[in-house]
Amino acid sequence: MLETRKRNWAERQRKFTEFCIEADCWSGIDHQSLESWLRNFPDEEGEYYALRLLYRFIYYSEVDTAQLCKHGLFNLLLGKEIMADQISSKFNYSSDELNQRLDRELRSSRIVPLLDRDKPYESGPLITRILVQRLQIPESLIINPGDILEHVYKGCKRIIIIDDCVGSGDQITVFWKRKNLPVGNYKTSLEEMAGKYATVDFHYLTLVATESGIRKAEQALPVLKIEVCETLTDEQSVFSANSRFFESQDEKERAIDYLQKLLKDKKISLKGYGGLDYAIAFHHNMPDWSLPLFHKHRSDWRPLVMRKDSDA
Repeated sequence: MLETRKRNWAERQRKFTEFCIEADCWSGIDHQSLESWLRNFPDEEGEYYALRLLYRFIYYSEVDTAQLCKHGLFNLLLGKEIMADQISSKFNYSSDELNQRLDRELRSSRIVPLLDRDKPYESGPLITRILVQRLQIPESLIINPGDILEHVYKGCKRIIIIDDCVGSGDQITVFWKRKNLPVGNYKTSLEEMAGKYATVDFHYLTLVATESGIRKAEQALPVLKIEVCETLTDEQSVFSANSRFFESQDEKERAIDYLQKLLKDKKISLKGYGGLDYAIAFHHNMPDWSLPLFHKHRSDWRPLVMRKDSDA
């Protein structure tokens, strides 16, 4: 039986979670999904640990995602270069001149969604939809990877690969190195293309990334210029030594033991892809490096958030 202090905390956390749903902060989750998910945990102790996982749960609504896209594209990536010129000119450019320069830089760029041939439902195309519908980016600036060379020949000066998140860093590495881009009678990779066309800058813009995933990508892909809107530290890793999800190390160890026993019977892994253990979701999807217990769908387990492969 839970001590009174923890029971009171659980009641407050449940009310806060319900508020997040009611206020549409967690725009892809409804009250029924929450209740069904909490019923996966068969007793008071289990529900307490479930609410602990929601305590530091990070959810990006569609509005949040659009704001990250705007910040990454116009502030971190295009705006950085323009601001450097503004500083060197001792702030001589007017706001109109800066906006005109920003528009020119955007139109000399092409945006490429990160596509995975094994997972055609991945998030890159969904992010580009947000760019077009919410940020009014011209559709003509968004191209498929196979069209990059054509636009390089036409004078494009910047290729921007965009995706919602980086967990392990494996996906962008494979995407960058895979030789699947047709050039005449052979196929090349983005890596080879970047080495051949030095007048074109290749960027990778990701909205959210783990520290470890970005370090791995930067080491593996030195030519690719990587920009991250928000970085997740090990404090956001549920079971790390520096985790902020639990009130003590002892409580964390008890939670791990409890969840491992519960999930083993359901044939659900405790940790996500690459051994990662984050509690993060987007309005449009949940990364496979978040805890599987959030998204797995079984006859005896209900998801909080659906992934396209939740039934796998």
